[in-house]
Amino acid sequence: MKQSLIAFAFFILPLISHSASLGAVGTQVTDLQSFLVKSGYAIASSSEVGVYFGPATKEALTRFQVDNAAAILGGAGILNELGTLNLLTQRYIAG
Repeated sequence: MKQSLIAFAFFILPLISHSASLGAVGTQVTDLQSFLVKSGYAIASSSEVGVYFGPATKEALTRFQVDNAAAILGGAGILNELGTLNLLTQRYIAG
């Protein structure tokens, strides 16, 4: 079941398709940062944008997750992955 969910997530998420957290780098991070900024969640440290997933990116992602918790988690409440680009958040971003 878990493998099929992961395969499904990779299929439906063309831009943001992998988990990301503090210290991550690459196009996954820049795609996430672009999405957050375009969605109104500014990243306080411009030195992070396009470079790495730092504290300011985590803070912006956490604000996005808190503001959209009901839609992301289907009413299950926020668990312990705030500030991490997890599968539920990826699905929500993909629409």
